[in-house]
Amino acid sequence: MTEADAKSATIPLPIIMTDVLVDADLTAGMRMLYQRCQLYDMYIVVAGQRFPAHRIALASLSTKFRDRVAEMMVHHAEARKNETEAPANAVADASGGKAPEAERPTLAPPRPGACRYPELHLEGIKCPEVANVLLEFAYSFMKDYEVSSEEANADVLRLAAQLDIPVLEHLASKRLVEQLDTRNVLKRLAICEEVGLAMLSERIIDQVVADSKALLAVSTGQDVMQYPKILQKLLIRAAAQFRPTTAVVTPVKRDAVHEPAPPAEGGKRRRGAGVAFVQVTAGA
Repeated sequence: MTEADAKSATIPLPIIMTDVLVDADLTAGMRMLYQRCQLYDMYIVVAGQRFPAHRIALASLSTKFRDRVAEMMVHHAEARKNETEAPANAVADASGGKAPEAERPTLAPPRPGACRYPELHLEGIKCPEVANVLLEFAYSFMKDYEVSSEEANADVLRLAAQLDIPVLEHLASKRLVEQLDTRNVLKRLAICEEVGLAMLSERIIDQVVADSKALLAVSTGQDVMQYPKILQKLLIRAAAQFRPTTAVVTPVKRDAVHEPAPPAEGGKRRRGAGVAFVQVTAGA
């Protein structure tokens, strides 16, 4: 290679760059914002406690949740409008007429305790920890479903039913049947009835009725009268399962080609001698 060729030749200069894992997932970004409490635009309110959240994260959970968030925004806009108009009306009333344009405020001063962001109140939910469960689920933080009490788990079931969140309902349903026994079965059946877990309720009832000792313990318990409808279901199911079988004897005449039954001693035929066999069926 001549010197001129060397000058005109293209020589590769390889540089090795290591790959950097970049988490560009939208959920990961939302989690970061939630952890840092940044750019939140609403509150979840449970038992008077506020929990900041992002509307888009919650509205994406279900159609019902999206509708609730949209309804919340409408109410919040109306409330803000009323707050803005109230001072102008007060000035007009004081002057005996319409307030001058220059005196009319463009923005109402914040009322004491007024909330800047819209609030979504979870009706019928008494345990504040349910809000944390909901937010952990919404932002994909949840590794294991954990609640501190049966009451909190029941509130999660109520919330999942209200907002149509099947996965959360399934997790709480699994918790509902853990350590199920004759002491707590009526209370848990009542929760199933309240939130519409019909299939799970049927499975639990079948489990109770299948064990006569368990059925006796439940039906004679101290708190059984607090759940009359559930007791009625148990007794009806038990009556259907343990209904006694009645033998119904159906006489069938011997066919003409068959030989007649042998006469009894003394030349007289025995009673029922014309019955060739007995058919036994379950009575009604």
